[in-house]
Amino acid sequence: MVNNATTNIHSKERSILSVVFFGSELQIQEQQNFGGQVDNQKFVSLPSAADSPEYFNAISQFFKDNVSASWHKVFALIPTENHLLIPNIFYSEEQKEKLFQQSHLEYSGDIKTCKPVNTNSTLLYSCSHNLEMFLHNNFPGLEIYSDVHWLINHCMLNSNADHILVLLDEGRLKVIIKKEGALQLVNAFKASNTEELIYYLGYVINAVWPNKAQHMPIALHANEEKIDISFVKKYFPKVELHSTAKQSTMLQLLSECV
Repeated sequence: MVNNATTNIHSKERSILSVVFFGSELQIQEQQNFGGQVDNQKFVSLPSAADSPEYFNAISQFFKDNVSASWHKVFALIPTENHLLIPNIFYSEEQKEKLFQQSHLEYSGDIKTCKPVNTNSTLLYSCSHNLEMFLHNNFPGLEIYSDVHWLINHCMLNSNADHILVLLDEGRLKVIIKKEGALQLVNAFKASNTEELIYYLGYVINAVWPNKAQHMPIALHANEEKIDISFVKKYFPKVELHSTAKQSTMLQLLSECV
């Protein structure tokens, strides 16, 4: 069950609060506007059992201790449980549940939709219903975005015609590939260590560019403390690590969803 205790967030006025859930870490950032001066930035590790009472109590306590404002806008980036990308010419709002079911994807609560940039497609996704309700109870008017939405936007806004963007959080590997300026692949796998990362990366890259995995630049967003990047570079020499460990990578890039 979700602990619906509302946090005390009304002692002063600010403009934007960004909230990012990444693996077992929660990150927040306060600022007047995206790209502007950061007034407050905090991180906390959460219990590994997501959706448990301990998990939500830890979030609630963290908000009480560190978030002390009422907000004009609150944005949250949360993990996607399942997703489906549908070309707009084949998509209708009335059929989104049917499309999910036909793809044998599980979901709780509502299926959400968004339109990633430069794709002419609609992203259907599911996230934790309990986490969503908890956040809405604490921050009325909150806007929630999927981490897959962020990944696709970030990939498509990259200036390179060919681009590989990878996010490895706790237990999930998400890969976005752009080829010749067009979105080519959006996929997710269960993966939690260096060996699984290498295996699945080789699998998807070779599917798009056969026998060229060693020559392709890769932007990898992962916790540098939980992978062996030197071992990864033996297979993918052009990989560039953007560490999510105790840094603001995800917070800075949330603006690309908004």
